[in-house]
Amino acid sequence: MTLLLFSFVLYALVGTTAGIAGGMLGIGGGTITVPALFIIFSMIGLPQAYLMHLSIGTSLASMVINTFSATKAHHAKGSVKWDTVKRMLPGVVMGSLLGGLTAHYLSGIILEIIFGLFALALGLHYLRPLKPHGDEGKLPGFPLIDLCSGFIAWISNILGIGGGVLTVPYLNAYRVPEKKAIGTSVAVSFFISLLGALFYLFFGLSDVGFGIAFGYIYVPAFIILSCSSYVAAPYGVKLAHYLPSKTLRKCFAFTMMIVGLLMIFG
Repeated sequence: MTLLLFSFVLYALVGTTAGIAGGMLGIGGGTITVPALFIIFSMIGLPQAYLMHLSIGTSLASMVINTFSATKAHHAKGSVKWDTVKRMLPGVVMGSLLGGLTAHYLSGIILEIIFGLFALALGLHYLRPLKPHGDEGKLPGFPLIDLCSGFIAWISNILGIGGGVLTVPYLNAYRVPEKKAIGTSVAVSFFISLLGALFYLFFGLSDVGFGIAFGYIYVPAFIILSCSSYVAAPYGVKLAHYLPSKTLRKCFAFTMMIVGLLMIFG
């Protein structure tokens, strides 16, 4: 019982951290929740074969609440480009379906290695200095934007990361200003996490039949993560508009490289 209660406290801490990071960097929070849940689920004795699938599914489900809260806060500050969100949506739907299906057939060990390599690459990317933007560029039309958004959703749902870590650099490549790129990314991440959670729930129904799990979503963790991240996300949005981007990016970069090494070699 003590271990169970302790895990509840850890879920709240993880959810708060993910909510702040998601609102601040536009990353959805999954890069934090997935490795954290993997450790906590191992600690409380959930089946080894399903640890990564449960971590990813639960992370995506909790990010629905996190990204919804952050999207509202960014929208209030006028930093969501809704026309871009609508243009990316068809690719997001197809990519989310393919991502959930792909992850369902991959083993937990393979998912751990893929996540670890991705976290390392992400950390290295965020160590790069931000370049000053010129005039905002025009996003590509069909079919390129659908292929790009589909790829982002596919990778995001395999890894449970929500999509922001890929959407922000994608929008930056077309010279979308940093704060608008983050706000738009959070809105896109809401749809990626919503669809991903539904697909992980569906694909996991035939595999998972223990404890308080619904498909690949572990219900106690989902509830606590969702509540804590929902409350914390608006504070991350405020930080994004007041703190220096350079400092935030470096802290996130080093954290991701450590997470990547732990997932690969831990």
